[in-house]
Amino acid sequence: MFHRNRLNLMRNIKSAVSTFMVIFTLLVFAVASNNVFAQNLLRNGSFEGTTRYWFVPGAETGSFASDGENLVQGNAPAGAFFYRCTHRWLRSAPMDPPRDVPLRISVSVRGQQAGTLRLRLMPSNRHVAMRKNQRDRREIRVPISTQWTRVSEVITLGEGDPDMSYVLAIRSDGGAIDLDAVAVTPASLGLSERYVAYRPAEVFAEAVNLPGYLANGNLLEEGFEAEMVAWVHNPSDKSLSGELKWELLDYLGEPVVGSDTSMELVSLKPGETRRFSRRFPLNHKGLLLARASVLGAGQAVIDSSRVPLTVLPFPKAATEPNPNERIGASFRGPHTMKLGQRIGFRWTRWYPHINWKKVQPNNADSWDWPDEVVDQLVAHGVSINAVLFALPDWAQAGSDKTRMTDMDWPEGDPRWQDLSIDTRWDRFVRAAVKRYQDQPVVWEFVNEPENPGYPRWEPWYYTALAGRTSVVMKDANPDAFFLTNQLEPKLSPLVKDFAKRGGGELIDAHSWHNYGARGMGGARTIRRIERLFASAGAPDIEVWFNEGGAFGNSAQDYPAFELGTVDHAEWAHVTTRSMAEMLSAGADKHILFHIGYEKNPRSWWDWTYNGGVELWDDHGHPTAGPAVWNVIIDSLGWSDPVGTIERIGVKVHVFDDHRNRRGVAVIYVDKPKDGEAEALDWALPPDTFIQRDVMGNERLVEQRVRVRSDGTPIYLYHTTKSGGQLLQALKDVSE
Repeated sequence: MFHRNRLNLMRNIKSAVSTFMVIFTLLVFAVASNNVFAQNLLRNGSFEGTTRYWFVPGAETGSFASDGENLVQGNAPAGAFFYRCTHRWLRSAPMDPPRDVPLRISVSVRGQQAGTLRLRLMPSNRHVAMRKNQRDRREIRVPISTQWTRVSEVITLGEGDPDMSYVLAIRSDGGAIDLDAVAVTPASLGLSERYVAYRPAEVFAEAVNLPGYLANGNLLEEGFEAEMVAWVHNPSDKSLSGELKWELLDYLGEPVVGSDTSMELVSLKPGETRRFSRRFPLNHKGLLLARASVLGAGQAVIDSSRVPLTVLPFPKAATEPNPNERIGASFRGPHTMKLGQRIGFRWTRWYPHINWKKVQPNNADSWDWPDEVVDQLVAHGVSINAVLFALPDWAQAGSDKTRMTDMDWPEGDPRWQDLSIDTRWDRFVRAAVKRYQDQPVVWEFVNEPENPGYPRWEPWYYTALAGRTSVVMKDANPDAFFLTNQLEPKLSPLVKDFAKRGGGELIDAHSWHNYGARGMGGARTIRRIERLFASAGAPDIEVWFNEGGAFGNSAQDYPAFELGTVDHAEWAHVTTRSMAEMLSAGADKHILFHIGYEKNPRSWWDWTYNGGVELWDDHGHPTAGPAVWNVIIDSLGWSDPVGTIERIGVKVHVFDDHRNRRGVAVIYVDKPKDGEAEALDWALPPDTFIQRDVMGNERLVEQRVRVRSDGTPIYLYHTTKSGGQLLQALKDVSE
């Protein structure tokens, strides 16, 4: 196995050579056809055979789905097809336009009636800070008629955030419109009356036989045959000849061993678009990339298009909860629950709501329990982390959203300890705990009490109410499990005060949240929380992570810079390392936030710091997330840490895997290195072991494993060795 940095160097060299060949080929095409190419920032601006790289609003806010039903063939201003837009908005795939450079937006359009066309260039995600930055959003309005008209306007983006991609949104204020030949080009090109293509030959790949997000989240079984279609378009005024190359790549972009690579001759007349197809048997686990490329002179790539496909490595179908399972996710309803069950998530927190405001929204005498949802979750093997506190309006004392009308007592008031006073909060807590005492439900006091966007909690009041809640709960069910929560990895003054006041004696666990584009936390966070409560006399509480996640980037072939510089492969590696680190350090549970919508996939441009974890992209294709989490759950989801070995910059976390009754190790370079570096050899005991990658693909290894210095982790296990035996064996050869 080559080291990834060496691979990157080789790829860069190949890329440089390919770029030279492509530029040379583009120049040949440009001179031959008297057109300018490779200047349109948009892909498929002439809608050739497909709406790939275009999206229309879905059924739920913030989600998007492709729509191929409104393509019309014939009499198009450019190419063979145009698009009939009957929706409120049409959006392009993201692009990376230059900043502070005049850009020309041009489009051929006709309306069912005269009206106004709106063209908006805006950031592709919806982060609050970006929405407020008006320099990063430009909108122009132009009149349209019932005849094909070429409209064109010049705009200039502000400098903005360099780690930000943009989309072009198109809307008509006068009903349905026909669109074609959409281009975003440098204004210096001129050419507003002619369509400028993205490439001198364009290819758009699709998988046409996938079950769909609403069926099974497009989580495919090994052996599934993906039917791929490639639309190849010649936008020039000269004939085009070349080759179409089909490939199946792994998540790193390397050819899948044993997969076929085929070539087809392509010959297109000026403006012609042709459809090609190919079936790919998916005999490799995890995220795969099916790619179609058009090759020109010297096998130079003129254009390529890829579709991410996912073979779920170890499909799950739990029907009974197991509270010993460590990993979960917050669902939104029955569909995401079923998707989560198949991946293997065994806890949920956001769904259902069993808080006071939801159960008694109107008054103290009416109850609305989510029994049906609880029963559904239990039948799918899911345990529940329920948050108790959310104050109904009718129970609120004045404007304070934490104080209750019948418990508005001052600090030190003896009524806090007097349980002969039966308050409405007491009755709700007691009723909830008793109602679900035979179900796998744990109870959390308050969500993110330090969050500045939520009600502010006075430290003494927070501890007083938590204390009373704990006593009422344990009185109703001595086995009830009670936990508290903090907003982020660092310790807030409120949490420190809670521990100082003896809060650790009131709870069974304490949890934290975190979001980002990389790891979700590590040993440092867990030990920080453990030290705090241990110093206050509570050394045995559990530490949970129960909201957040590392945002997964799409494996689509267009930019999504707002997710940071972490591509889908690096995200897979970072997430696996982070989970091994946290579970090894004693994280008892790890529950992600939302994994998707009920009716539409969650797209990455839906991403905000409050948006949750994205495991599906805008097309409904899984990101690297479902496969990575499925492998983590199968390997570590029901496990106990045994020990850690650190040597020559390599970390080895060893666990007892109770699901598969074996020891398993996660091995990786602790501090990934940039630049050229050799992979490290890790010696093995004299036996045969099984090595598994982050996508679930396995192979037998003997004598040694190669640990790549870019931080790519591997799983290592033996079919009969326990965690302790595996740890000792690895220690013996490493010392």
